[in-house]
Amino acid sequence: MSIHDCADCVKLWQAYFKAVTEHTSLRLQQQLAISKDDPEASKRLEGEIERAEQAMREAKQQINQHDASRHPESRPL
Repeated sequence: MSIHDCADCVKLWQAYFKAVTEHTSLRLQQQLAISKDDPEASKRLEGEIERAEQAMREAKQQINQHDASRHPESRPL
């Protein structure tokens, strides 16, 4: 079975890409808040960014665990 044929891989990678997209969006929002000199918005986004970073780490870990158990020939992220 190819990794590309693995439904679990597809689901895990979709979750990872969603987390990365969310993190990127939040970082852009934070940069916009900084450029508009809006420290309240920037501070509020910090917690959301931390949660998005955690979601990315967890998604990577799930991919690596899945690959190790189902696709041992693949290399970890």
